[in-house]
Amino acid sequence: MKIFKLLLDIVTLCLIAVLIMIFSLKEAEESFPNSNYVLHITSWDRQFTKDEVYKKIESVAKKEHIKIYKSIPPSHHTNNKEVYSFSKTNENIPNYRLVKYSEILSKDIRGNYFIIGNNFNINYMNQQLQQKGVHSELYSINKVMLFLSVISDKGLIFPTGSLLLIYLFYYFHKTNMQYKSFAIKKLHGYSIRKIIFENARQSILYYGALSFISTFLLFIILSNRSLIGDISLFIFRFIVSVIALYIVLFIISLISYLLYIRLNISQTIKGKKPYHLIRTITVFSKLCITYMLIFLVIQNIGVYHSLAQIKETKTYWNKLDDYYCLEIAPFKYTESEIEDISKKLHRMINISEKRNHSLLIKNNNIYRPKHTNFTPDNGNVVFVNENFIHFYNDTLQNQFSNKTSSNTVELLLPPNTNHMKQQIHNSFKAWLSFQQNNSNQTKDIKLLSSNKNYEIYTFDTRSDLKNTFAHSPIIALVNAEDLGDNFYYAAVSQGSYLFKNEKMTNNYLNHYDLTNVISGITNYKSIVLNEYHDLNIKFLVIICSIMLSFLTLLLITIFDIHQYFNKNQKLLLIRKMHGFSLFKNHYLYLLWSNCIIIIVGLFALLTIQNMLVVPLFATLLCLQIFIQSLYIKKLEYTNFIKIKEL
Repeated sequence: MKIFKLLLDIVTLCLIAVLIMIFSLKEAEESFPNSNYVLHITSWDRQFTKDEVYKKIESVAKKEHIKIYKSIPPSHHTNNKEVYSFSKTNENIPNYRLVKYSEILSKDIRGNYFIIGNNFNINYMNQQLQQKGVHSELYSINKVMLFLSVISDKGLIFPTGSLLLIYLFYYFHKTNMQYKSFAIKKLHGYSIRKIIFENARQSILYYGALSFISTFLLFIILSNRSLIGDISLFIFRFIVSVIALYIVLFIISLISYLLYIRLNISQTIKGKKPYHLIRTITVFSKLCITYMLIFLVIQNIGVYHSLAQIKETKTYWNKLDDYYCLEIAPFKYTESEIEDISKKLHRMINISEKRNHSLLIKNNNIYRPKHTNFTPDNGNVVFVNENFIHFYNDTLQNQFSNKTSSNTVELLLPPNTNHMKQQIHNSFKAWLSFQQNNSNQTKDIKLLSSNKNYEIYTFDTRSDLKNTFAHSPIIALVNAEDLGDNFYYAAVSQGSYLFKNEKMTNNYLNHYDLTNVISGITNYKSIVLNEYHDLNIKFLVIICSIMLSFLTLLLITIFDIHQYFNKNQKLLLIRKMHGFSLFKNHYLYLLWSNCIIIIVGLFALLTIQNMLVVPLFATLLCLQIFIQSLYIKKLEYTNFIKIKEL
């Protein structure tokens, strides 16, 4: 059990390190030096420009005599965080870079705004922001509550609680194994206090050495990384947390001595121990942990795949430092006004596409299309321009021929669509005729077929399917002259058209008299970075949570085997000496323990109602049988050697 205890302690220390790391990341995200509150802007209706919203925040800060800082995700690889100060004072804040006002005009207006100051009217601030079409939440910074929210929000309650439960089982098991020794010591006049603190010196040396080694290794691992910020603060928090853990473990060990309250010394000396109570608690807890583990895995497996896929998209959007979305103010325009705006935007796009490498990547995600629906209006179709084809990757570029004719729209069709070619051709032909402003304009459609399935990142930041790939869609290659004004108005309003170079984009807006229509120009990467930082934390936590959960189940399975073997040790070893095989000697335990797992699996299938339960429980069952066989053989071997030595 010494190896078991060491493994348990190492896993727990790893969990503590993970918790502190996540807390440090969360603290860095939701706190600022000396800040008292966080104003989190959740949405903006775009009826007022960014400049008007920021001016309102500045006036509120001035009137209420507080300092407000906007947190900005850094757009470049740097250790310094970026903020904008609405107090307009020259400040030098360690580890922070103060950005200029012109920079925040290209950033996403949503996010965290840190407030320094206590005496201000919260209702007044919310009312002023709501008048500018901004919805926000204001909450005070409480590090204790922040730490608790990290544990609850990030799915770490289960592994944390499970490890504490295993410690409780371990100390109960240890106390149970020392029943006879305890009874003899009681007969010789030992007090409970003396028995409890008998091995205090060895325990202090063990935990002291473990703490020193783990702290030293942690310092070495983190010394060349900037992930957690201040390393000295991280190490200090780790040491304090470890001390708190040892206090909790000491309390748990004291609780385990409750088994001695109703001690019958004569029965104990004869070798009788309260196995049934310990086994009942262990088995019940194991079943609960198994069910909860499956529930967590089922709940998080979809999130895990989504996050893994989103991390893959970094290759694409990381190249968009200088690309921008236009925020169209949602005023109620007349039909003639919309027509005028659409024409101006179309002319602007025509010039920008030719001179400035602007990108079109329009999808139908808003309709949540089925993979087999290829209608241009709401199906699995992605519209791109030649700039995007060259920008995206060589694989996509090789699928298309060199487009020489301006009268041709090329469609890349996924495999298994040969039987639909005529239908696709006709539907796109009719759709193109409808989209074109000039009825005399005719466009040919060229169908290209792909030999294998493909996927394309949609660069979508606004629909429910944002940050996802479109799987084997029809890819329509068009240029700014192929389609009408309404198509491009919709593309801009949906954030599907990315303009390159902020200065040139502003010049185009001024040239085409669109400055009053556009409420903001937002850097595309800034939009994604707001979500990507939190996704990184979730990605890390889900992996750690699932790994710790499996380790917890592994430890409690080993613990259960150990209890079973100790209870039946004499009989099992006698059978082993008489040539009983592993299965023949332990078949009742193996059948009983694994049938219970099957019953829990059936219960989980009925309650969770997800067919993934079947392969997950089958995997757990095979894993448990393997661990049981391996560990029982080890226990038989070690105890058999001891008998031979006697």
